[in-house]
This record gives sequence, structure tokens and C-alpha cells, in this order.
Amino acid sequence: MLTRLAVLSIFSLSVLGVACNASMPPRHRQYILEKAPADLECERSKIKLRSLGKDEYEAQGCGARAAYRVVCNERNECEAQTTRVPVPVKSDQ
Repeated sequence: MLTRLAVLSIFSLSVLGVACNASMPPRHRQYILEKAPADLECERSKIKLRSLGKDEYEAQGCGARAAYRVVCNERNECEAQTTRVPVPVKSDQ
């Protein structure tokens, strides 16, 4: 019984660790930054990314923003797909 409890504890901690980890995997960043510059008409170095949830991210730069989801196939080939088309960012001025 103690072994079963230990396994459940480890599983619970690993799930919590994944849920609390808000960092973007480097390869997801790469896939988005391959697509976003053309969509936003912006230099790659000027684009800022933030996580919106599981495998979905917002890219913002040069006065526009768009959302992307990273999708992988059965051969682990991945790409960023647009989930929200590029739109101008409204200025507060």
C-alpha cells in the first residue's frame, strides 16, 4: 500500500509541475517564429511571445498580434498554425 501511495504522490507532483510550468518549450518558440514574421509583417527580433494555454501562444510585434497553436503529427513533425488571424493592436493614445 505504501508503494501505491508513493506512486500516486509522484504522479500528483509531476502533474502539478507541468500545470505550473508556464515556460514555452524552445521548439514551440522556433515554430512560431518561423511563421509570425510574415503574418505580422515584422522582424523576428521585434516579436514578443506569450503563452495562452496548452500549446497556444500569442505573438505581438510591429503594431499587430496573432495567435498560434503548435500541432505535431505522428512522426513528431510540428508546425505553428494560426488560431487567430493577425489584427492591429489598438493604441491607448
